Amino acid sequence: MGKLTNIAIEQARKQVKPTLIVSMIIALAFLTIAVFLFILGRIAVPIILLIVGLFFLALFAGTKDNVKKFEKYAWLIFEQNVTSISEIARRIGSSIKEVKDVLNHFRHMEVFRGIQLEWEENMSQTLVDCPSCGAAGQSNQCEFCGSVI
Repeated sequence: MGKLTNIAIEQARKQVKPTLIVSMIIALAFLTIAVFLFILGRIAVPIILLIVGLFFLALFAGTKDNVKKFEKYAWLIFEQNVTSISEIARRIGSSIKEVKDVLNHFRHMEVFRGIQLEWEENMSQTLVDCPSCGAAGQSNQCEFCGSVI
């Protein structure tokens, strides 16, 4: 893989690392307490804790899955110069909505600055930096500080 692809993947991993760590710790804590309370003969509270623990496990799995998907998308964007969301979806075998959702999660990363992605038919968006606060945006007005871009 090329340098930009590797940078994008590393940035994506760094971005989600806190979510992965926290969701796994919370999931394990809730599941451990639920098992302990089941052993003590409690029923209602462990069921609630089990549900919460499973929710955080699902969050962990979903976040890891998004990073794996992003790795494929990044390869197409940076190595194959594919900028059309529909073309990325077609090549990967995913839905356009799924590709949009994953890329939306990671689109504010530094490596995407200046990359023009075609989000819909005849509609493209380029990320630009706000001169006031530095946030990445796509419109004529910063969605964070309100400054004109």
